Amino acid sequence: MLLDTIVTGNIITMDSARPRAKRMGIWNGQIVGFDDDLVGLSARDQEAFTDGSIIPGFIDGHTHLATTGMKLQGLDVSSERSVEAVLRCIAEAVTGIEPGEWVEVWGYDQRNIGRHLTPAEIDEAATQTPVVIRHVSSHACVLNTKAIDLLPGADLRAKVTEDGGLVFEKMQDLVRDLVEPYRLSKIEKAVEAAARLSLSEGVTTSIDAGVGTGLTSHSEIDVRGYFNLQQRDALGIRVQLMPCMDYLHPLKTHADDYATAALDLGLQQGFGGDQLWFGPAKMWFDGGMMARSSAFNEPYEGTDFKGELAEDKDVLQNRLIEAHLSGWDVAAHAIGDYAIDCAIEAFEEAQRLAPDKSRRHRIEHGALIREDHIPRLAKLSMSIGTQPCFVTFSGDDFRDIMGPARSQMLYRGRSLINAGVRLIGSTDRPLPGAPLVAMKALMDRKSATGQVVGEGENVTVVEALSAFTVNGAWAARREDRIGTLAAGKYADWTVLSEDLLEAVPETVGDAEVLATYVNGVRRY
Repeated sequence: MLLDTIVTGNIITMDSARPRAKRMGIWNGQIVGFDDDLVGLSARDQEAFTDGSIIPGFIDGHTHLATTGMKLQGLDVSSERSVEAVLRCIAEAVTGIEPGEWVEVWGYDQRNIGRHLTPAEIDEAATQTPVVIRHVSSHACVLNTKAIDLLPGADLRAKVTEDGGLVFEKMQDLVRDLVEPYRLSKIEKAVEAAARLSLSEGVTTSIDAGVGTGLTSHSEIDVRGYFNLQQRDALGIRVQLMPCMDYLHPLKTHADDYATAALDLGLQQGFGGDQLWFGPAKMWFDGGMMARSSAFNEPYEGTDFKGELAEDKDVLQNRLIEAHLSGWDVAAHAIGDYAIDCAIEAFEEAQRLAPDKSRRHRIEHGALIREDHIPRLAKLSMSIGTQPCFVTFSGDDFRDIMGPARSQMLYRGRSLINAGVRLIGSTDRPLPGAPLVAMKALMDRKSATGQVVGEGENVTVVEALSAFTVNGAWAARREDRIGTLAAGKYADWTVLSEDLLEAVPETVGDAEVLATYVNGVRRY
């Protein structure tokens, strides 16, 4: 048998049956064996990596490819550190555009510049142009007066004006209706750019958390853009798509078939192939901590504001239960402990009404998981889609707004693993971070200034790597095909400058991605 490639190096398989290897054989995009399995076999090509390590390709368990690409290709102010600098960027963008054309700003974070911009300030930079400044978290945006004037309804315009041009959560739909839907060609370019970024960070599979509608969708047919890229072999990575819960609706079916939360034609999670397929239904129970819209039981430090749910509690819980009854895994965005209370209650009721141990329900983010939540999550066999990079890039801010006691419960690691709750590692792009940075944060729990967030929640390097490989594959329901390097699985691997199993947090964070392969083909 003539193989396509024999790869030589320090191979970390994450497969307990064969944790390490020195040679790996590839044929037709799949792994055929290791070391002694390859005796007597030759290959058309040889790939030798003498330093570092070869690991399974990272699986980014919660990301937003299209929005990441919009930020990469649009007016990105994430690196600016003053009000004046952001306003200069807007003024430069306005030059030469057609009257009435919108200026869209990406990567905005009020914490970087000390406060929110005001409509009056933006007006000075864009006197005749409507401007929407999108928060990097996707949970808010800021409008200038020209944009506010285009909103429907005098009461709404008055409220947004009173709120300083700020629009939060689902109310942003009214803004998006003015500037979107985007052309598919624009969405495709954005997704392709984000996929290239992912490959450069060692990611071979991404789970895109919310398509079709919602905070991070840009067209009700955006899935077609992903499909078009796949057909042109331009996607480059594997993608599981989470349809937004708002996109699901009742279908006319036989009385024995429950489909009150469904996609047209009865399409269900799992539909697709191994390059592009549907995953859980995504919903939002609350907003984001960066935008100060997550829902807690106690107020943000120094305020009397506790945040709020995305919608009425009963509406949210009933929607989750209907999705469970209709056959979906559910990925429920819940950041604050009150939102997590509401989500867990709904999952418990769903399993009471229709017990199903095969479900792989998830809570996305799970920022403030209390001690009493943990056994309930474990009993439900829940997993947590965690974003450890928040500890690095937002840890100092989150400590300030949560206070000393609550900050030690943020983005848990060790206590969840000890209870049997899976951690699904992710970046939540377009927010800052990458898998290796996230792994470091899981291990050392340090903020940008070196403050510890979540004392005692540290995990080992193997557990951190599992979050971005083995657990991600399980979450994607593809554990038999990706997540470890083993015979019969897809040849998705990443080459790093360091031996991860010998690494300390500092060297994990500083490791470089040297190459990324999908189906045995070098994509980076």
